[in-house]
Amino acid sequence: MQANEEEKVTMVKCILCKKKAIQGLNILGSFICHECERRIVALNVADEGYDYYIEQLKLIWHRS
Repeated sequence: MQANEEEKVTMVKCILCKKKAIQGLNILGSFICHECERRIVALNVADEGYDYYIEQLKLIWHRS
């Protein structure tokens, strides 16, 4: 590739927040954006939203 050519960047839709992002995790064919990944890592069981993330993550295994 020449120095002046732009790299093609693919935006992928996050299965959790439904936003399109470039960076994140691909798990069994499902994409989790970097922002959602950070939220999940910081979650405690008592946090609001914990149950939502757990249920959405379960869907990854049910889809595969």
